[in-house]
Amino acid sequence: MGLWDDLTAYRAAHQGRKIADLCAEPGRFEAFSAVSEGLVFDYSKTNLCQTGLNKLLAVAQKTNVFARRDAMFAGEKINETEGRAVLHTALRAPKIAQIMVDGRDVMPDIHSTLDRMEAFANAVQSGEIVADDGEPFSDVVNIGIGGSDLGPAMAVRALSPFANRLRVHFVANVDGADIADTLAALDPARTLIIIASKTFTTIETMTNAATAKALYKVDGEIQAWQMAPAGADTGQVWFVKTPNSASLPPKYPHTSEWGYHALDLYTRDVMATHSQLFPKGWQWPALPQAYGVPFGDKVIEITEGFCWGPEGTDIVFVEATNERPTHAWGTNPKLPYTELTSVVCGVKDVELAKDFFGPEGLGMSIWYDVSFVQDGVNLIAELPQGSNVRLAFVAGSKTARIELIHVHDLPPRADTRAKQRPGQVLGHMGWSFVTPDLDGAMKRIVEKKGALISDVVTTNDPLHGNARVVAAHTPEGAFIELWERA
Repeated sequence: MGLWDDLTAYRAAHQGRKIADLCAEPGRFEAFSAVSEGLVFDYSKTNLCQTGLNKLLAVAQKTNVFARRDAMFAGEKINETEGRAVLHTALRAPKIAQIMVDGRDVMPDIHSTLDRMEAFANAVQSGEIVADDGEPFSDVVNIGIGGSDLGPAMAVRALSPFANRLRVHFVANVDGADIADTLAALDPARTLIIIASKTFTTIETMTNAATAKALYKVDGEIQAWQMAPAGADTGQVWFVKTPNSASLPPKYPHTSEWGYHALDLYTRDVMATHSQLFPKGWQWPALPQAYGVPFGDKVIEITEGFCWGPEGTDIVFVEATNERPTHAWGTNPKLPYTELTSVVCGVKDVELAKDFFGPEGLGMSIWYDVSFVQDGVNLIAELPQGSNVRLAFVAGSKTARIELIHVHDLPPRADTRAKQRPGQVLGHMGWSFVTPDLDGAMKRIVEKKGALISDVVTTNDPLHGNARVVAAHTPEGAFIELWERA
């Protein structure tokens, strides 16, 4: 008789057994319960005895359940239909755990995401992130179904004794009356909508999301404007206006150590630029400064100034020289400013960033890499005097240069610039790259320790027309988009 036949026969023989009789046995609870971290799993009040449990375990052993479990926790690709690992276990693993997938530990990316989620939640609760009118949110609506509804609902109910001022609501029923009734009682200006989905293709969730957008009238037209003078081929800046800024993701942190720092724009006269913009409320931590940067066997003199302008965008104005020519001024001698010269990204690991953006990653060339000490750049960047700065530039044939900057031995410090614009959600959103091979680029992102943070979406966008697009993070968490135009 096989194990399964034996188990079936055992069940038939004991089907009439009373659970009350089993519970009367000495030590029943201790033998059929488990306790961990204050949680009790009690399975003593089931029609299960030790003989039946042993038979179940024998079937599990014979059918390789334990081996499959171990493979799942090890990050092996046990999802055979999709050819990928099953990583919900990693979401529950501690930071010290190591789960390797294709030779790469996925835990740093997971806990980086969890940290950003925690920071966002704390900012909403504290009032640092506010609604469109500058007031704190009063209500949160979670739109999901299945685990995307039941999981958060269970957590909210279990933790209700620790709840704060925010009221939390859940919508899962595809019947429109559910979401209509829920939202009717809430103030749209004070309500934060969360769309919970693994794939963002679940029909019930996306239907309710569309209903919420329609009821709250946040589906207005997105407008976009391009900034790029005629003749410039070093990248473009897009200004995007949305109907409701509260629907935007929170701003990428303007940290002093790493992440997005600024846009570099050429100007004819940096002091004239300061004189023009300072009275209009553009904030400058210091007057523009001149400093020298080694370039081969010579030193290039640079004059530039840093400021932050409307809606929190950080800008460095660079005074052009004969050694730093521009592409566009010849077409219009009256232009005070010209094309984007570079985007600035602070990094913890320059070599890691060069590998990600470089020829074997996103395909850009390594244009320049140098370390130097100049008090002028320290002053305009609010760095301690004497700081050793490393600059590495990567560039494509028709793209803005990316200026990778690392400050040696910079101690952790508060972000002083972020205090100038509390609760600001507008400003810099990320970088867009155009690629002829999106699938290949996605593979290289993962290989070079970046992370894909969205599925591929086909869109008709005002920036790129008909295109396939995916969102990703650099190895240190900066947001980027990859576009493959039709």
